[in-house]
Amino acid sequence: MNLEIDTSLYDFYLPKHLIAQLPSEKRAESRLLVYEYKKDKVKHLLFKDIVGLLDKRWCVVFNDTRVEKRKLYFKKPTDGVVPVLITYYDDGIIKCLPSKRLKIGQELKFGSSIECVVKDKNTETGEVFLEGKFTGKEISLIIDKYGLAPLPPYIKRTYNDSRNIIDLKRYQTIYAKKGCSLAAPTAGFHFDENIIKTLKENGVEIFYITLDIGFATFKPIKTNKITEHKLLPEHATVSKEVAEGLNKAINQGKKILCVGTTVIRTLEYLATKFGSVIPYDGPVDIYIYPGYKFKVTNAIVTNFHLPKSTNLVLIAAFVGREKLLELYNIAIENNYRFYSYGDAMLII
Repeated sequence: MNLEIDTSLYDFYLPKHLIAQLPSEKRAESRLLVYEYKKDKVKHLLFKDIVGLLDKRWCVVFNDTRVEKRKLYFKKPTDGVVPVLITYYDDGIIKCLPSKRLKIGQELKFGSSIECVVKDKNTETGEVFLEGKFTGKEISLIIDKYGLAPLPPYIKRTYNDSRNIIDLKRYQTIYAKKGCSLAAPTAGFHFDENIIKTLKENGVEIFYITLDIGFATFKPIKTNKITEHKLLPEHATVSKEVAEGLNKAINQGKKILCVGTTVIRTLEYLATKFGSVIPYDGPVDIYIYPGYKFKVTNAIVTNFHLPKSTNLVLIAAFVGREKLLELYNIAIENNYRFYSYGDAMLII
């Protein structure tokens, strides 16, 4: 069987004007491309219409991780600004992903209290190590007071951009509760209180897991074959109540709709490693690409992903590479908005 592992096969052309720079005015009014894979049928709806497609035969699983405001603008001695995403901090050390190239020995500062210098780089992850005379508590307070939403680089913002205020609210799901993610589970952006309320009224069971999204989500596949890419582990938590509820629902013949790739990876990791969804608190390192046999997932809500990304490859494993690219072409022809702030697709 041809598993289509050449990375070049997972590329597509996207006009720049389709990269969403802002979310839809209302969460539930983003567009929804529905693909019924058994019927091979495509529909174009609004996201709020999803409530008419799900009933008591379904369970919906969300990732309730919370995105931390880890984006800060540091200043160079020349007063130029450097946007950085802080991936780790402690007394005297900051690990970050800068959006501009930094040299070893380069000095940076934040306000009048934080001064640091570039000490090292991790060529595998792209992280830069900053050292200085500060405490982890000081960095935590600065993040809490001045931190901005850690938007991906294709969403363009300037230092004093008025849209930064919008991002603090909208680059977060309405049900985010806990965790410390460096990126958002963006498929969940489209759900509002009314949709979740209506789903429950329709008899749909709702479950929440937590997977803290790390900077691996920013890392494109740069190897010639997708199988050579390394996906770094991320931390997941599944409660006993949720594990028991999901297993009961599966045993009753109910179908599982995963909201986003993070939910898929969590549930499929547990089913692959332990044979079923179990209570869990630990790393998830499953890398799903075509050839994988899904054990839990029956349907997916997902945004439109970047070319040559692990998320795109995962969805291709579910629906087929050629079909997925065909659906993406349909979305492009119909002016769907792509990526984190874009529209959604339901594969059901």
